Amino acid sequence: MKISFVCIVLFLTSCTFDTHVSGVVIDEKTGLPVKEVLVRTIKDLNGRELEFAETKSSIDGHFDLKFSTKSARDNEVSVELSKPGYQTNIYTCHHESTNDTLVLRRQ
Repeated sequence: MKISFVCIVLFLTSCTFDTHVSGVVIDEKTGLPVKEVLVRTIKDLNGRELEFAETKSSIDGHFDLKFSTKSARDNEVSVELSKPGYQTNIYTCHHESTNDTLVLRRQ
């Protein structure tokens, strides 16, 4: 019985859960999509380990960031957005979110 419990605990602690965040990046002033914005994972809300992942927004401002997390219970992740000429911003997004609109402000 004790060995089974230890095996289950080891299995659950070694699991990773695939997830993603997607949305669109827009310019604060114009409301227009911003292309080639670097979007990358920073941490989950509880500071738990995330797989580092990054992507760039497309010509229409859309991005889809896929990554793994150690906990399926965490539902928020911090992502960093950066692009030359804009202020770097950190946003909190929900895992599996597909309609986030993230706003960048020009420097």
